[in-house]
Amino acid sequence: MGPGNSHLVRRSWGLHQLEAIENPEAAGSEAYGDEFEYFEFQQADSWIGALLASLMLVTGQGPSEEVLKNGWFQITNVTETSTSPDQPLHAAKTTIKCAGDGYMGTSVMTSEIALALLPTWYPQLTPMAKQGGVLTPTAALGIVLRERLEGSGRFQFDSEMMDIDPLDRKNR
Repeated sequence: MGPGNSHLVRRSWGLHQLEAIENPEAAGSEAYGDEFEYFEFQQADSWIGALLASLMLVTGQGPSEEVLKNGWFQITNVTETSTSPDQPLHAAKTTIKCAGDGYMGTSVMTSEIALALLPTWYPQLTPMAKQGGVLTPTAALGIVLRERLEGSGRFQFDSEMMDIDPLDRKNR
Protein backbone atom coordinates (compact mmCIF):
# COMPACT_ATOMS: atom_id res chain seq x y z
CA MET A 1 0.00 0.00 0.00
CA GLY A 2 3.00 2.29 0.48
CA PRO A 3 3.35 3.76 -3.03
CA GLY A 4 -0.37 4.58 -3.35
CA ASN A 5 -0.65 5.95 0.18
CA SER A 6 2.53 7.96 -0.25
CA HIS A 7 1.12 9.77 -3.30
CA LEU A 8 -2.16 10.56 -1.51
CA VAL A 9 -0.44 11.82 1.63
CA ARG A 10 1.96 14.01 -0.34
CA ARG A 11 -0.88 15.37 -2.49
CA SER A 12 -2.80 16.29 0.68
CA TRP A 13 0.34 17.96 2.04
CA GLY A 14 0.72 19.97 -1.16
CA LEU A 15 -2.93 21.04 -1.19
CA HIS A 16 -2.77 22.22 2.42
CA GLN A 17 0.55 24.01 1.87
CA LEU A 18 -0.85 25.80 -1.19
CA GLU A 19 -3.95 26.80 0.75
CA ALA A 20 -1.75 28.17 3.57
CA ILE A 21 0.20 30.28 1.06
CA GLU A 22 -2.86 31.55 -0.83
CA ASN A 23 -5.09 32.15 2.18
CA PRO A 24 -3.17 32.08 5.49
CA GLU A 25 -6.21 33.05 7.59
CA ALA A 26 -8.31 30.12 6.32
CA ALA A 27 -5.59 27.46 6.43
CA GLY A 28 -5.48 27.27 10.22
CA SER A 29 -3.86 24.10 11.50
CA GLU A 30 -4.40 22.09 8.30
CA ALA A 31 -0.95 22.80 6.82
CA TYR A 32 1.62 20.15 7.70
CA GLY A 33 4.65 22.45 7.47
CA ASP A 34 7.67 22.74 5.20
CA GLU A 35 9.62 19.94 6.87
CA PHE A 36 6.90 17.32 6.46
CA GLU A 37 8.12 13.75 5.87
CA TYR A 38 6.13 10.55 5.36
CA PHE A 39 7.23 6.96 6.00
CA GLU A 40 5.20 3.77 5.85
CA PHE A 41 5.96 0.17 6.69
CA GLN A 42 4.16 -3.06 7.43
CA GLN A 43 4.84 -4.92 10.66
CA ALA A 44 4.84 -8.70 11.01
CA ASP A 45 5.29 -10.91 14.07
CA SER A 46 8.43 -12.48 12.59
CA TRP A 47 10.49 -12.57 9.41
CA ILE A 48 8.77 -15.85 8.53
CA GLY A 49 5.35 -14.18 8.90
CA ALA A 50 6.49 -11.29 6.72
CA LEU A 51 7.77 -13.69 4.05
CA LEU A 52 4.56 -15.73 4.08
CA ALA A 53 2.40 -12.60 3.88
CA SER A 54 4.34 -11.33 0.89
CA LEU A 55 4.10 -14.70 -0.90
CA MET A 56 0.36 -15.04 -0.28
CA LEU A 57 -0.52 -11.85 -2.14
CA VAL A 58 -1.68 -13.06 -5.56
CA THR A 59 -3.32 -10.59 -7.92
CA GLY A 60 -6.88 -11.51 -8.86
CA GLN A 61 -7.53 -13.74 -5.87
CA GLY A 62 -9.67 -12.43 -3.05
CA PRO A 63 -10.46 -13.75 0.40
CA SER A 64 -13.26 -16.15 1.26
CA GLU A 65 -16.60 -14.86 2.53
CA GLU A 66 -15.61 -15.96 6.05
CA VAL A 67 -12.36 -13.99 5.95
CA LEU A 68 -14.23 -10.94 4.63
CA LYS A 69 -16.63 -11.04 7.57
CA ASN A 70 -14.29 -12.15 10.35
CA GLY A 71 -11.00 -10.56 9.33
CA TRP A 72 -9.63 -7.36 10.79
CA PHE A 73 -6.75 -4.96 10.40
CA GLN A 74 -5.17 -2.23 12.43
CA ILE A 75 -3.27 0.86 11.33
CA THR A 76 -1.07 2.85 13.68
CA ASN A 77 -0.08 6.38 12.72
CA VAL A 78 2.50 8.35 14.67
CA THR A 79 2.69 12.04 13.86
CA GLU A 80 5.65 13.89 15.33
CA THR A 81 6.14 17.61 15.78
CA SER A 82 8.51 19.98 17.52
CA THR A 83 8.44 23.73 17.97
CA SER A 84 12.17 23.90 17.19
CA PRO A 85 15.12 21.51 16.66
CA ASP A 86 16.37 21.95 20.24
CA GLN A 87 12.95 21.15 21.77
CA PRO A 88 11.68 17.64 22.57
CA LEU A 89 9.49 15.87 20.06
CA HIS A 90 5.81 15.51 20.77
CA ALA A 91 3.70 12.91 19.04
CA ALA A 92 0.11 12.02 18.40
CA LYS A 93 -0.40 8.29 18.09
CA THR A 94 -3.60 7.26 16.34
CA THR A 95 -4.74 3.67 16.06
CA ILE A 96 -7.40 2.78 13.52
CA LYS A 97 -9.05 -0.63 13.84
CA CYS A 98 -11.29 -2.13 11.17
CA ALA A 99 -13.68 -5.05 11.65
CA GLY A 100 -13.27 -6.82 8.32
CA ASP A 101 -10.25 -7.55 6.17
CA GLY A 102 -8.66 -5.07 3.76
CA TYR A 103 -11.16 -5.75 0.99
CA MET A 104 -14.10 -5.11 3.30
CA GLY A 105 -12.44 -2.02 4.80
CA THR A 106 -11.72 -0.60 1.35
CA SER A 107 -15.30 -1.11 0.18
CA VAL A 108 -16.67 0.55 3.35
CA MET A 109 -14.25 3.48 2.97
CA THR A 110 -15.15 3.96 -0.70
CA SER A 111 -18.87 3.87 0.05
CA GLU A 112 -18.58 6.30 2.95
CA ILE A 113 -16.52 8.72 0.85
CA ALA A 114 -19.21 8.65 -1.85
CA LEU A 115 -22.00 9.17 0.70
CA ALA A 116 -20.10 12.06 2.32
CA LEU A 117 -20.21 13.90 -1.00
CA LEU A 118 -24.02 13.96 -1.03
CA PRO A 119 -25.62 17.42 -0.64
CA THR A 120 -26.79 16.71 2.94
CA TRP A 121 -23.14 16.64 4.09
CA TYR A 122 -22.07 19.72 2.09
CA PRO A 123 -22.19 22.18 5.03
CA GLN A 124 -19.70 20.03 6.98
CA LEU A 125 -17.15 19.62 4.17
CA THR A 126 -13.82 21.43 4.27
CA PRO A 127 -13.50 24.82 2.53
CA MET A 128 -11.19 23.13 0.04
CA ALA A 129 -13.88 20.57 -0.83
CA LYS A 130 -16.42 23.32 -1.38
CA GLN A 131 -14.04 24.88 -3.92
CA GLY A 132 -13.68 21.59 -5.80
CA GLY A 133 -10.79 20.24 -7.81
CA VAL A 134 -8.67 17.11 -7.69
CA LEU A 135 -8.59 16.41 -3.96
CA THR A 136 -7.63 13.54 -1.71
CA PRO A 137 -10.19 12.06 0.73
CA THR A 138 -8.65 13.75 3.76
CA ALA A 139 -8.28 17.16 2.09
CA ALA A 140 -11.88 17.08 0.86
CA LEU A 141 -13.71 15.46 3.74
CA GLY A 142 -11.63 16.04 6.87
CA ILE A 143 -13.47 15.04 10.06
CA VAL A 144 -16.61 14.10 8.08
CA LEU A 145 -14.82 10.99 6.79
CA ARG A 146 -13.77 9.92 10.28
CA GLU A 147 -17.29 10.41 11.62
CA ARG A 148 -18.82 8.42 8.76
CA LEU A 149 -16.29 5.56 9.14
CA GLU A 150 -16.93 5.35 12.88
CA GLY A 151 -20.67 5.53 12.22
CA SER A 152 -20.43 2.50 9.91
CA GLY A 153 -19.67 0.37 12.98
CA ARG A 154 -16.59 -1.13 11.30
CA PHE A 155 -13.96 1.47 12.23
CA GLN A 156 -12.65 2.65 15.58
CA PHE A 157 -10.22 5.57 16.02
CA ASP A 158 -8.18 6.07 19.20
CA SER A 159 -5.63 8.86 19.70
CA GLU A 160 -3.20 9.77 22.43
CA MET A 161 -0.54 12.45 22.87
CA MET A 162 2.93 11.45 24.00
CA ASP A 163 6.44 12.83 24.43
CA ILE A 164 9.03 10.70 22.67
CA ASP A 165 12.74 10.08 22.63
CA PRO A 166 13.93 11.03 19.13
CA LEU A 167 16.48 8.19 19.20
CA ASP A 168 13.97 5.47 20.16
CA ARG A 169 12.16 4.76 16.87
CA LYS A 170 11.23 1.19 17.85
CA ASN A 171 8.89 1.96 20.74
CA ARG A 172 6.73 4.66 19.19
